[in-house]
Amino acid sequence: MSMDFVNRRALLDNISATKDALYLSHFYTPLATVASVRDPKVFAAPAARSLLQWGTHIVPLTPSAAKVSIALTGGTRVNGAAWRVSIVSVSSDGTAHYSPLGSVEGTGTGSTSLDVAAGGRMYLAITATPSVYESLEWQPDGAPTKGTKYPYRVKIDGAVPFMGAASACNPAAVPAWNLNYNTNGFLAGGKPC
Repeated sequence: MSMDFVNRRALLDNISATKDALYLSHFYTPLATVASVRDPKVFAAPAARSLLQWGTHIVPLTPSAAKVSIALTGGTRVNGAAWRVSIVSVSSDGTAHYSPLGSVEGTGTGSTSLDVAAGGRMYLAITATPSVYESLEWQPDGAPTKGTKYPYRVKIDGAVPFMGAASACNPAAVPAWNLNYNTNGFLAGGKPC
């Protein structure tokens, strides 16, 4: 995930959450605590938002320390399951800074860390990078998403991730509304949202 593309500011401004916008949930993914783990620093993507091959989750982070550290553990070995993980810090002047790329195969664990830039925003980027290609064929609008899911758990030190309902585009928006593509059965403008 590159946060330093030429028109980043304009593109990010254009995807600000609105009640009438479609497909916004493709940008940020909320994480959830893992009930079976007693560590409050361990999170996972909701099952309704599991990664498919080469999909990316972008999770806004709120730093609580001078350094953010991530340890990602893969949740499957199917199809040569693997993930890449990075932390991105965008400083107040718009400059993007990246952590070293963490790599995970199967149910292993990989880690990375990054110092917090003063006045900036931070994001966690996780991409499913399996070694086996799976043809997903055409998937009709509104149909359940086909394909192997690539679940993961992530332990986060020094930051709190964006959290909320998987069915919400932006759980922090007031008033709240539901625009989560293909997981809730709702329609917006006659299309699944």
